[in-house]
Amino acid sequence: MYKLFKEIIKILKLSFYFLYFISKVFPKNKNLWVFGADNKNSFQGNSKYLFLYLSDLKPNNMKIYWITNNKNLLAELKKKGLNALFFRSFRGVWTVLRAGIWIYNHYTSDISYWFSAGAKKINLWHGTPIKKIAWDYKKGNSVRYPKKWYGKILNRLFYPAIFQKPDIILATSKFSAKNLSTAFKLKSDQIIISGNPRNDVFFIKINGFEINCDPIYNKIERLKEKNKIVFYMPTYRDNSEDKFYNHLNFKKLNVFLEKYDLIFIIKAHPWDHIKDMKNFIKGERIYFVEKNTDPYPILGLTDILITDYSSVFIDFLLLDRYIIFFPYDLDRYIKSERELYYNYDDITPGIKVFEYDGLEKYLKAYLEGQDMYELQRKKALSYFFDEVGVSSPMIYKKIIETMGK
Repeated sequence: MYKLFKEIIKILKLSFYFLYFISKVFPKNKNLWVFGADNKNSFQGNSKYLFLYLSDLKPNNMKIYWITNNKNLLAELKKKGLNALFFRSFRGVWTVLRAGIWIYNHYTSDISYWFSAGAKKINLWHGTPIKKIAWDYKKGNSVRYPKKWYGKILNRLFYPAIFQKPDIILATSKFSAKNLSTAFKLKSDQIIISGNPRNDVFFIKINGFEINCDPIYNKIERLKEKNKIVFYMPTYRDNSEDKFYNHLNFKKLNVFLEKYDLIFIIKAHPWDHIKDMKNFIKGERIYFVEKNTDPYPILGLTDILITDYSSVFIDFLLLDRYIIFFPYDLDRYIKSERELYYNYDDITPGIKVFEYDGLEKYLKAYLEGQDMYELQRKKALSYFFDEVGVSSPMIYKKIIETMGK
């Protein structure tokens, strides 16, 4: 019954196309900017931090609003004195229709595809890609390259936001810009080169950063006084049921963490549907970050990052701290999940381990002062960042300059 209901909703969505054409002719105000993230459900990513920066800056003659369908988030934003609107309200729809500038992290569905025609669309994206994305991504469950001939037609009808081009996209370097250009079929002058606004929290205190940050942040901040913080952030697997936690020995890990004064934090990818992990993983030194919360404040407290194919390691390069890569399924992943833009070993400046015991070995090595990857981290940093430091002011300036062309 649930599947049938979902299919009926999809068909009803086709009637929304008339809204798209209405929005195209609706007058736009270039001084009215709207922001969103994660299909209007959360407050995180690059759009969050640019929104917070502009909320503090209060540019003359400009109105900015965060658009959400999450009533709890709406209340929290308003409590902090931030401009936020509930999308499913007359004022929310009216504001979105009139906004001349849209800023988001994924697709216009972060705000609303159906009202996006005619607005200038600025995609700040959600990571520097090492895995192939968008039009470059042809393996796995690719919406753009379905296996059946009719799939592309249906996908365009039912998931139009994924096929919609932004007017501008953010890249952190010229080195990574070429991949975003092919992935989104954009010209070089449609790409802004700057750092990620979400990384600003590494360098400065930001008013409102704690909104949608996991409540354990404050506890981790206190625990850091006497412990090293390890943050494990595995990426999403499209096709595999072999979950990352199957490759961790939690009984041994608890003993190891206690012995070496470590705190171990896990954040699953937002698309990883894990219901039972907390039920069978026990340990006083193991913490979980909720999937749809902002991990970057906690990442700023982190001493050691463990990841696999996630581009989070690129953000972490700005802190010049130890990284362990744990690609336990490397061969299978590249063969059946995602192609990479680069040779994996060439751009990952850290030890590679493929089983749990390797994690313990190289965590211990770091605690004993062994770090052989400092030069490699600096080299990777030069590839992936043309500018290092607080980014939001620069991005705002570049958006204004680009919009004025």
